[in-house]
This record gives sequence, structure tokens and C-alpha cells, in this order.
Amino acid sequence: MRPRLKIYHYQLALVAIPLLFELIFVAFLTSMLFEAEQDLKREILSKEITYRTGVFGRYVAEGATVAAAYSTTSSDFFRDRYENNKLGCRRAIKELKELVVEKGDRVQIKRVDNVEQIAEKGQKILDQVISDVDQRRRGEVSGSRFHGPVAMMTTKRLIDSLIKETQVILTEENELARQYSLNSARSRKRVHYLLMAFVGFSVGAAFLLNRWFSVYITRRLKAVIDNTQKVPKGEALSPPIGGTDEIAQLDKVFHEMVDELYSAQKMKQYLLSMVSHDLRSPLTSVQGMLTMMGAGAFGELTEKAKKRVESAENELSRLIKMTNELLDVERLASGKLEMQPEPVQASDILQAAVGSMQALADQHQVKLFCDAPELEFVADRERLIQVVINLLSNAIKYSPEGSTVLLSASVVSDSTGQDQILFKVTDEGRGIPAEFIDRIFERFQQVEESDATEKGGKGLGLAICKSIVDAHSGVLSVESELGKGSTFWFSIPSNNQ
Repeated sequence: MRPRLKIYHYQLALVAIPLLFELIFVAFLTSMLFEAEQDLKREILSKEITYRTGVFGRYVAEGATVAAAYSTTSSDFFRDRYENNKLGCRRAIKELKELVVEKGDRVQIKRVDNVEQIAEKGQKILDQVISDVDQRRRGEVSGSRFHGPVAMMTTKRLIDSLIKETQVILTEENELARQYSLNSARSRKRVHYLLMAFVGFSVGAAFLLNRWFSVYITRRLKAVIDNTQKVPKGEALSPPIGGTDEIAQLDKVFHEMVDELYSAQKMKQYLLSMVSHDLRSPLTSVQGMLTMMGAGAFGELTEKAKKRVESAENELSRLIKMTNELLDVERLASGKLEMQPEPVQASDILQAAVGSMQALADQHQVKLFCDAPELEFVADRERLIQVVINLLSNAIKYSPEGSTVLLSASVVSDSTGQDQILFKVTDEGRGIPAEFIDRIFERFQQVEESDATEKGGKGLGLAICKSIVDAHSGVLSVESELGKGSTFWFSIPSNNQ
């Protein structure tokens, strides 16, 4: 079973891999620093042994010299110097032994023990010499055989032997100190090289890991983005990217959503086809039959029957109009309803709309005024007439009796200096609340719920107007004040193709 990796796991790897190498580096660095520190300690210890060996040698040489001077001069000064020297010699050999024991070099320990034994023998001879001199100073006769030249010769041989042993110690410790110093220098170089290598590796690894992560995430996100761009074009989606991370889940959900969207679109096309063929055609046929019936084609009807037929015919007309509007909205939204641009006159469009709506205006006792200058531009004549009729129809239905609706057209320039043909429909109706201004052009939007029954609107007319104006690369908007009326206006380029 494959592990269910998330983006979090990749981010964790992005952090953990460099961290692992850093821990390895720290371990190597700690080991090398520890080794360098040990070499430094051993170097210091060897130098200390060398120094203490030299101190001991000086005490030995000084002791023999002071003993010889005392033997010759019998001076108390040399007698005191000898005692002090003897204490110093013992202290020096003790410190030397402690150092070699700390170092743990058995050979050197044995050499120091040998040096100590030789020093003790020499010390005994010198003590005897000092004792003989003391006896002579008191007028006593010494029975010792170690006196005069014999004692000095014996002492010299011991000192020579002692010097030989200490020289071996000094030579070996100096060589060891030199080796430890070289090792310490090499360790410092290795640490320097390791640091440089680690810095280079860290930079390279960070760049490569970041590059890998960025490419991995970017490639997968790009696949999702490409699919989102294919949906509006109706193109087939790329195959799912696969995986278990969040992007893969997003891609999977997106594919499922698009599948459902396509299914909904197919259902919508089916419904539109049904409305167009299975509903609109029968309704039109029934309307025709009712018209003929009202005209007496099937025999004379009573007044009551005529009113019922007329009422049914009006309801059918309203239903057919709503069906046609619904079909127009869907065709415009899907781009299937193409515009047929041609040279037209603004006055022709306004007058045609007024002619179509005059009866409705008379019915609502609303006066229509038309300011229709001779302005020629390029547009789909029938569709613009449809826009003006929709706007004018709304203005009439929502205006009080005795009010006026004004239609006008003019030429204006936009921010780029291009000429625009501006159409306005101004009424004296109830106005539109500010919260509805932004969504009044959406489908099935009504300012009041009662408008659908009282005014006969379904919220499709303005949506159709916006789609037609958008298809002309134009702008449709409204300016309104509650209780004072509204001005619906739209503008389209004068050279619209």
C-alpha cells in the first residue's frame, strides 16, 4: 500500500534532509574538534614534561655544584642552598612523575622511575659529603669512604647517567610535542575544509531541494490551472495528476465538479431543446387557435366566452414571451446568439421602440417623449430595439399614472477618446434601492417579490439587455433615487463591428 503523502510531508522532507546532513556535519565537526583538543592537551602536557625535566636537571646540577662549593669553603650559605636545592629536587621529580602518570606512557614512567632512583643514589652520596664537611667543622673525624675526589667522581658518573636518561625523556617529549602540534594544525585545516565544504553543500542542497519542491508543486498547480482555463473553452480536461497530496485531491474534486457541470449543461441543453420544440411550438399553436376562436372562426362566442378567450390568450402571450426571453438569455450567455452589425440610425431604434410600447404607455396613462437625433453607427438593429423595448417596458410598468418617460440618444467620448452612442431611458417611478443596483442585471432578480405577479416580470429582461450590450462591447448601468425615478442607460462604440 502506497503511503498517503501530503504537501506537509514534502515540506517536512525539505527541512529534514538538510537538518540530517547538518547533524552529520556537527557530529564530524565535534569529533574533529575533540581530536584537535586532545592533540593540543597532549602537546601542552609534553611541553610541561619537557619543562619539568629541565627544572629537575637544573636542580641536580645545582645540587652537585653547591655540595662541591660547601666541601671547599664550608660556608653556611652553600649549606643552606644545598638544603633548599634538595627540597626543590624532590618537588621537581614528584611533579614530573605526576605528569607522566597523567600522560599514561608506561615507557616514560619507567624512565622517570629510573631517573628518580639515580637521583636518590646521588643525593645519598652528596648528603654524605655534606655530613663529612659538617663533622670536619666540628673537629670530628669522618669514617666515610665517600669524601673528596672519590665522592665527586662517583657523583659525576651518576649525574652523567641521569643526564642521559633525562635527555632521552626530553628528546622523546619534544618530538611528541612537535607531532601533536602538526596534528593540531592538520585538524584545524580539516575543520576549515569541512566548513567550506559544508557551506557549499548546504547552499547547493538548499537550492536543489527548493528547486525540486518548487518545480513539483508548480507543475502540479499548473496542471490544475490549465484545466480551469480549458473549462470555459469547452476543451477536454487533462488526465488527473494522481497522488495523495492536497493538490491531487483538488484536481480530483475539480474533475468531478467539471463532470457534474458538463452533465448539468447537457441537462440544460435538453431542457432548452424541450422548451424550444416541445413547449413553445404547442403554445404558439394554442395561441393561434385562441386568436381564431376569438375572431369567430369557429362560430360566434358570447361576451363572457370572448373575455375568457382573451384572458387565456394574454396568459399564453406572457408565457411565450417568458419562454423566448429564457431562450435568448441562454443563447446570449453561451455565445450561440450572434450579433448582425449594420449601419443604423439612433432615431430609428428609439422610434421603433416607442411604436411598440405606445399602446402599453396609453394603457398605463404614461406619456412618452423621444429625443431622437440623426446619429448613425454600426450595431445589430433588432437587438438594440429589443434592449430599448425592455428598458422602456420596465419604465412604463413602474411609473405612476400621468408621469413621463423620456428616451434620448447622444454622442459621448470615453476615457480613450473613442466615440460612444449613449442611450437613456428616464422615468419618474419609485426608484431602485441602493442594495439592488449591483445585482439588478442578474437573472431572476426582482426589486420586490410582488413584481412577478403584479407587474408580470420574471427578472429576465434586464439580464437579456446586459447580454446584448456586452455583445456590442458596451456598458449598461442605472442611476436611481428612491421616490424620484431611475435612468437606465447604455453606451456602445459608434464603430462597433
